[in-house]
Amino acid sequence: MRFIEIVGKALTEISGNLAKDYVMEISRFHRIQASPGFHEAALFIKDTLAELGYEPKLHKFPADGKRVYLDGWVAPIGWRVFEAELKVTKPEKVNIGRYPEIPTLVIARSASKPDGIEAELIDVGTGMFDNEYKVDVEGKFVLASGRARIVHEKAVKERGAIGIIIYNEKLEVPDAVPYVAIWPTLDEIDKVGLGFSISYRQALRLKNLLKRKGSLTVYGMVKSEFFQSHLEVVEAEIEGSLNEYVLLIAHLCHPKPGAHDNASGSGLLLEIARALQKLIEKEFKLNLGVKFLWVPEFYGTIAYVDSYKDSIRNIKAVVNLDMVGASQEKTGGVLTVVGVAPFNPTFLPLLAYYTLKESAKPLRYYSDHEMLPSLKYTLVPYIDGSDHHVFIDPIWSIPATAYTEWPDKYYHTNLDSVDNLSPKILKIVGSATLALALYLASFNNKSLIESVCICDSVARSYVEERFLELLKDGYEYASLKLKYLGKWMSEAISSLELLVENPKVKEAVIKRSREFKEYVASKASALARLKDCGCIKTVKIKRVDDTRVLMRTKKCPLHLGNVLKRLPKAEREYFIRYLFVERKSFGHDIIYFLFDGKRKVTDVFEEYYAHYKDADPDTFTRLVDALVKTGWLKEQS
Repeated sequence: MRFIEIVGKALTEISGNLAKDYVMEISRFHRIQASPGFHEAALFIKDTLAELGYEPKLHKFPADGKRVYLDGWVAPIGWRVFEAELKVTKPEKVNIGRYPEIPTLVIARSASKPDGIEAELIDVGTGMFDNEYKVDVEGKFVLASGRARIVHEKAVKERGAIGIIIYNEKLEVPDAVPYVAIWPTLDEIDKVGLGFSISYRQALRLKNLLKRKGSLTVYGMVKSEFFQSHLEVVEAEIEGSLNEYVLLIAHLCHPKPGAHDNASGSGLLLEIARALQKLIEKEFKLNLGVKFLWVPEFYGTIAYVDSYKDSIRNIKAVVNLDMVGASQEKTGGVLTVVGVAPFNPTFLPLLAYYTLKESAKPLRYYSDHEMLPSLKYTLVPYIDGSDHHVFIDPIWSIPATAYTEWPDKYYHTNLDSVDNLSPKILKIVGSATLALALYLASFNNKSLIESVCICDSVARSYVEERFLELLKDGYEYASLKLKYLGKWMSEAISSLELLVENPKVKEAVIKRSREFKEYVASKASALARLKDCGCIKTVKIKRVDDTRVLMRTKKCPLHLGNVLKRLPKAEREYFIRYLFVERKSFGHDIIYFLFDGKRKVTDVFEEYYAHYKDADPDTFTRLVDALVKTGWLKEQS
């Protein structure tokens, strides 16, 4: 069946309204990882799948604060919150909020103080650096804008503060209360203090009161508990004629309501499961099976992969749904397709982008006239940050991509509600995902030839768009970028040959990949001509001179928090300032996967620099040294 026919079937079967109904149900649960709320949401998914005719499984992996998965990720410990309150009591009374009225008021994994406690409030700026603690905070609350985990370590663990009150001054919506979490291990839970999150407007009010009154007393009460729990993963599948699968995945976690992040992906995945079942009833034939997973983000996926290493090899492609249904007019986002990974270039992002483009086409026509698209979407350079990153790891080398919408002004706040979602967008993304899964699951030689043409066309369009931008970056950097774009995209096209056995078809794939390299070479020649006539500036290329050949030691994505905790204070504070004060991009996950034990550090930096032109050589070098020091990288003899 031709690709466009499959897209048509998916568009006919997927319902945006039904998807939004599923999202609404999921958003009722407070879905902190390894909590009763997550368990209830998982049971809703499982029960709904059973009603749709599936035989779902509920996998349980220990979440005890000590189990280490894939040799690098310590499981969270079970936690639940019952009620909480935060208010100012002196010199005047100000009610700040209560849980569960404000679901994000309590920092996830806060300690319990059911009788409440009154204490003085001290403003410590970001609260992440020693020089901000100019007064004694022992037995007091601190008000801070920094990362909760770091502030908690500085204020509570090191200085004996009662608890922390966190706000985010960078939020676009000043009345939004951020979702904040700390991640204590089992041996740390006795050292955990109270934790609250407040809006930036509330923080400004507290700051003004402190300035006018000189001191404030706040009352904080949290009734919560830690307990031994599980990371729960819901799995369902429809078998094909082969024991191989296309995997569709969404993370189910995050606090109530968490509608866009990520009840949208989880609810849409349910709707895709419903629609697929209907198409199977209409005798749509699958070669590959289709598998569905609902997970606690990263932690659940890593535990699942750790427990089912052998069966992971039967997964041939992964599509991740993470924040996929927002009304762009309300949230200000753009629907993106996660692009080709420099450490593992595959065809899937190119095919996924084309699928989305075709699925969005019905929006462009009215009364037989083509109009401007009412949906903003794009193919972006590879980004990590969600569950696709676990599977595309070169250790598993599974083609993977994600549909995700970014930015979102309500991201990780109590205002991430179902009212911000659009059935129209849910239908488009759901149709694209279902069509892509059906196409891959019914792949044959004709499909492959069609896919080669699609991927080549998307790759050329991508390079053409980037070429115009590269002219602004200077000849030397533009040449470097083109070199690697050619490498990544040609390898992505050639990866299609792994899907078929026919030698003639494989040769056609290799030929198209070779032609793409020639196309990129022609762009490089055009660039050189522009340089010769003085139409493009020259620039100095960034370099790292390090001849060591390093190899990663872990079979998991990099856990930066694990690394930072084990660094000396000065080194740790350098990274904290770089990431959370200067707010610069880091790319540590991508860098880690580039270390394959074959290339020099110099070469790894060059490829990452080609991926991200703002790469900082000094920070890269510091990161590499930190990864060696903490055992995440080792030198090859």
